[in-house]
Amino acid sequence: MKKTKDEINKETRVKIRDWYSKGNKSCSVVLDMGSGKSKIGLDVAMKDLNADKVLTVSPRTNLTGFLKNDKNSWEKELDKWYPNEKHRFTMSTIQDAYKWKDREYDLLIMDECHTVLTEKYSDLLRNNKFKYILGLTGTPGVEIEGKYDLYKQFAPIIYEYLDSAEDGLINKSRILVFERELNNKFKMQSGSKKKPFMQGEFARYAYLNKEFEKNKIALINIQQQAEQNGIINSGINLWVFAREWGYANKAPNSKERAIAMKFLNAIQYRKKMLHNLPSGVFYANAVKEAILNKNKDNKVLIFTEEVAQADKISEHVYHSKMSAEAKKLNNLERFDSGEIRELGSSKGLTLGLNINGATHGILESYIGSTVESAQKKGRGHRLNIDDVFTLVLFKVKNTQQEKWFNKVISTLNTNDITYYDDVKELIKNL
Repeated sequence: MKKTKDEINKETRVKIRDWYSKGNKSCSVVLDMGSGKSKIGLDVAMKDLNADKVLTVSPRTNLTGFLKNDKNSWEKELDKWYPNEKHRFTMSTIQDAYKWKDREYDLLIMDECHTVLTEKYSDLLRNNKFKYILGLTGTPGVEIEGKYDLYKQFAPIIYEYLDSAEDGLINKSRILVFERELNNKFKMQSGSKKKPFMQGEFARYAYLNKEFEKNKIALINIQQQAEQNGIINSGINLWVFAREWGYANKAPNSKERAIAMKFLNAIQYRKKMLHNLPSGVFYANAVKEAILNKNKDNKVLIFTEEVAQADKISEHVYHSKMSAEAKKLNNLERFDSGEIRELGSSKGLTLGLNINGATHGILESYIGSTVESAQKKGRGHRLNIDDVFTLVLFKVKNTQQEKWFNKVISTLNTNDITYYDDVKELIKNL
């Protein structure tokens, strides 16, 4: 039986009240887009707790955006639901609030808590007093991305609702996967700054991957020796070991630290290469133009990992390194209003911003973060209920990016997935 927003609100708040009534002071809830997450947080504060002093913390982009005149999402919600109670609320970014000490509040609401709750930012909870704590997120997978202990300690998840599309609260979506292999047709810069040269994508990746594997084997040997000598515990993740031996400089000598740093650098070089593929720009532009030309009402969001890559794919961007001219134009508002029909970004469009009317999305490059990918897909759930959002996801076979893809695709909440190895066939089915 389908649930309404009111039913989800009541059900979630009952869970929260019951949890608090048992002497627990903190919890988190995972609420799908369209379920009224912010309204639930405000109702808990005003109706259930009658809190006089409420602190809401959000990621900087969610609360303030990149532009000085970006709208405050929590202020808008207060204006809508509790316009006469704004004096009870203090709104801050987690980037500012985590530095605070010796402050007291009746309730702390952690908006987008999958981003807010980190080891660094949890200083806010350690150094200040809160009668109650409530974490809100619309993104599943938070416990499997290295934060289980933090959630268990500060805000255990007590309720999840992830059926907005099935219940008709948001529009449905489909995923078109374009899978390709690297070749040497597309060239990219290689070598050093003093002696640069152009190299094919396939050849470049083969070299970087070979360097990664070589340094990986060398580091594994060091780790095994350290275990045998009783210097470290067995079973430590190689990435964690490399960071401790390299970045934290805990290696017993400079030679072993150098090997750890070579391994860490090899990871970064390979990742950066995969996030700056010329072929990615070429195919993303082809798909983007096809989307815009197919229907004058189509609007597309383009997501990349690197800001420079977004700039190459779209002339209209929204990210932290926007030009002064782009900031003046306010491309986010122009996209919402329909003045522009394409918008490129790296991470700027993932953090809880409300973006209206996007009919298509392109994930040109990404890492294996289920949280970020779910957020990017979520930008397409602002259509009419009967509309379908189309997400085009790029997959580069036989590379590390394929492993990232496998992790991401396993968590995106849709059964409508089609694979193409010919971009022309994909374009026909946009």
